[in-house]
Amino acid sequence: MFEQLPDFEVVYIPDSVDPDEAIRVGAAWLRDQPGEPLVLVAAKKSYANNPLLPQLTRNATVASGPDAWKAGWRGGSVLAPWPSERVLSEISSTLARSITAVCVVEWGEQPFQSAWLEEHGAVSLLTGEPRSQGTQLLDPVVRFALLELSDAVNHNNALISAYEKSYAVRTLQQLVSAGYRFEVENLCAFALSIGFTLEEGKRLREYSEKILDGRSFRLRETVGPTQSAVARWASEAVEADQNE
Repeated sequence: MFEQLPDFEVVYIPDSVDPDEAIRVGAAWLRDQPGEPLVLVAAKKSYANNPLLPQLTRNATVASGPDAWKAGWRGGSVLAPWPSERVLSEISSTLARSITAVCVVEWGEQPFQSAWLEEHGAVSLLTGEPRSQGTQLLDPVVRFALLELSDAVNHNNALISAYEKSYAVRTLQQLVSAGYRFEVENLCAFALSIGFTLEEGKRLREYSEKILDGRSFRLRETVGPTQSAVARWASEAVEADQNE
C-alpha cells in the first residue's frame, strides 16, 4: 500500500567513537564504495572543522543538501558527518534515488538522527549490530497514519496548499480524537526519516502542537481521513507486527 523509500544501505559510526577515529573510519568506508563519493555536510564551512575530513576525502565531492547537484555529483555513496535535520531530509527525499549507500557519523543523541537511522535499518560500521534501541518513538498506529499521509500528498507543496494541509490536519485530528497521543518532536523525527522534507516537518510540528492544544482549523478543503481510518491504521499495525 505504501510507497517504499529507495533501498540503499545505511551504516553509522556511534557518537561514542573519538571524532578523529570516526573520520578515519568513515573516510575509509567512502573510498571503498562504488560510484561517485559525496561528503554531505550541514554547511560548507563545517567541512574543515576537523582537518582530517578534507585531508582524507580530498577526492570526494563536497556539498550541503541539494547543492550536491550543483557541485556536479550524479550518484553514488554518501558520507554524512554530524548531520543536521536538513542533511538527513535531503538524503531521504531529494537525493534518495541517486544514493547507493550512506554512512552517518553520529552527532549526540538527537531524536531526528535516531529515528532516521532506525527507520533505515542502519547497522554499526564497527560491530555490524543494528542501531535499533528496542523502543519505538511512536505508536505503530501513528506510524501507519504518517506513512499513508506521505503517500497521499505532493511533497513539493510543503503541506501548505489547501489539499495537503487538509489531509495532514485531518490525519492528526483523527489520531488525537481516537486517543493516540504523541511527542511532537518524535512525530517530526519519524516523518523526516520516511521522506518528508524539512519544510513539511515544520508544518507538521505547527499543526500537531495546535491540535494537541485543542485548537481548531479553518480549512479551505475538507479532504483527508475519516474516523474509520484509525481502525484501518490499527489493523495494519497489528498485521505488520505479526509479520515481523
